[in-house]
Amino acid sequence: YSKLSAETLKKLVTYMRERYPRLAFYSEAENRVSRARDIKPLFEYYFDNLSMIPDEKQYLVVEGDRMVGALDEAFVSEYGEVGVKFVEGGRCWKIEQIYSDKIYVRAEDDPTGAVPNWVGDEIPVPLEVALEVGATRRGYAEAVAESSEAKFIKELVKTYPVSEETLRDALREVAEQSSAGLPIPSDRLVTVERWDKYAIIQASFGHKVNRLLARVIGHLISEKIGQSVAVQQDPYRIVIEAEVSAKVVESILAELQSKDLRKAAEKAVERSGIFKRRLIHVGKKCGAISKDADYGSVSISGLVEALKETPVYEEAMKVIFHDDFDVDGASKVVSKMKSGEIEVKLLEYEGLSPIARIGVEEISRRGEIVSPERLRALLRQSTRVRILDTFLVAVCTHCWEFLELRRVRDLETLKKCPSCGRETIGLSTDSYENVFSLAMKARSRSTFRGKRLKLLTSLKRSAELRKEYGHNLDMLLAGRGIRLSDASNVASRTKKEGEEGGEVIDLVIEGEREALRRRYFASTGQ
Repeated sequence: YSKLSAETLKKLVTYMRERYPRLAFYSEAENRVSRARDIKPLFEYYFDNLSMIPDEKQYLVVEGDRMVGALDEAFVSEYGEVGVKFVEGGRCWKIEQIYSDKIYVRAEDDPTGAVPNWVGDEIPVPLEVALEVGATRRGYAEAVAESSEAKFIKELVKTYPVSEETLRDALREVAEQSSAGLPIPSDRLVTVERWDKYAIIQASFGHKVNRLLARVIGHLISEKIGQSVAVQQDPYRIVIEAEVSAKVVESILAELQSKDLRKAAEKAVERSGIFKRRLIHVGKKCGAISKDADYGSVSISGLVEALKETPVYEEAMKVIFHDDFDVDGASKVVSKMKSGEIEVKLLEYEGLSPIARIGVEEISRRGEIVSPERLRALLRQSTRVRILDTFLVAVCTHCWEFLELRRVRDLETLKKCPSCGRETIGLSTDSYENVFSLAMKARSRSTFRGKRLKLLTSLKRSAELRKEYGHNLDMLLAGRGIRLSDASNVASRTKKEGEEGGEVIDLVIEGEREALRRRYFASTGQ
């Protein structure tokens, strides 16, 4: 925090003083910070927030009285609104109601515009890579115009490790659009066109820049026409679903050039689900929101009004502009539009332009109903990645000196305690703080009762099971809702030191489904 300004520090200690219960006493007159009289809230806050990994909830998806799946908080925060269609379990569903930790849905036959529930797992394409794609399109279009595309492809093969055939296939729509006499969207040209109920902006600026521009443009259009506007984006285009002409969209892009983009973006995202998620996470870390609060129980408008101009609000904005949006990149793009370095052109065509067709096909593909075989393969793949990236607390149950928070992928090589050399590494899904507290007491040979005794027993049992089942047990324990007893029963069906492949992952998926069913019946009292 060496770069923390005095003004920001004063805001933070003022918040700590004014928060209830108070975490610290701050005298502005004396410019002095001291401990609050009642130190219990301070210690509770400290141990509740030692871990910097945000707790992510899951929401049960229910059709009638039948559970059909679950959605992550990240997905619900951005897309969880009544009327939104999404793909889950190979079928399309429409949200009817969100109540507490349940999302009530009905089956939908038309998948157009449906969002797949894995959309948040996409690796973002940075601005530089998207611009390179745009430059390649521009270069190829120029080569087509000069009848030298074969030479261009041969040069391109020297840069990218792919075949000439692959490059020609990737640039097919560019050649088609060029042959139709249409301008080619590139690193220097943005095109705007209208097709069916969509306005399509071809913009090769990457995920984070396009996500920011989509939110701002959608917000400005919504203010102009007085209706809600749906937006989707990928690294190379922004798709707007609204009753608005391409000319209006072009005027909005021109309007952006005279605006403070950061302020416009803050206003646009302030009421969005993605900002609500960040605000809840930061609010929990700062003790402003209950640790048990979830997305469905908090009013976004009330939350924003209550926390505006506080360090909590400012930090949430800082996080969203660091993790979700690229405001610097977007500002450079808009600045280049203003200077004419990047041109904006209206595209008039009878149908959908060839390059825009890629985007519309992508939207359709993302909403398609997946075949059971492909769905199983996708489910295995996404579950494997999630499991290996899950954090578990590892502790030596013999000496209690070794204690670390590790990803599952890093646990396979951790067989013996680095401190005492024994094969007694226990694992827990409990918080690092709780395991740390237990380890401190275990070193001093304290007597355990209640929850701590239960945790101690669980850690020692997991250490015994790891000796028998190895990394398979690590993966099973990382499954959502899978208890140690469940993991023990399931692990007995696997090979010792098994693979990270199909067999173990299938058992993890099976265990998670059983845990989900158990949770559903518990919540409904059945």
